[in-house]
Amino acid sequence: MFEAIVDPILSPLLKLNPLLGIAIISFILTLLITLIHKLVTNQEVMKGLKKDMKDHQDEMKKHKNDPKKVMEIQKKVMEKNMEFMKHSFKPMIFTFIPIIIIFGWLNANMAFYPIMPDQEFDVK
Repeated sequence: MFEAIVDPILSPLLKLNPLLGIAIISFILTLLITLIHKLVTNQEVMKGLKKDMKDHQDEMKKHKNDPKKVMEIQKKVMEKNMEFMKHSFKPMIFTFIPIIIIFGWLNANMAFYPIMPDQEFDVK
């Protein structure tokens, strides 16, 4: 379906050593995911939520002998965690489609390499 778009971009990698081609694709995907995550999420809000959750967890350790207080604090941690997940879900939506397209291309083009004449192989 997306071969017309993906093949011209990624087909030069088929001429390289398969390990090098996969390493290049992995690097590009990692860079793409990192940039999208950085641009789509509000980093200040995410840092604040992480700090709040860590503070609440430290507070739970202080009150570990009082189950009522721990449950109350844990409820706050869960609320912060849900908000954190809501913010981190958006970049996942943006990166999911390109990853599926690239993995589909990898499956179609690099999943199986034939054994060439005079090439050593081991069957285990």
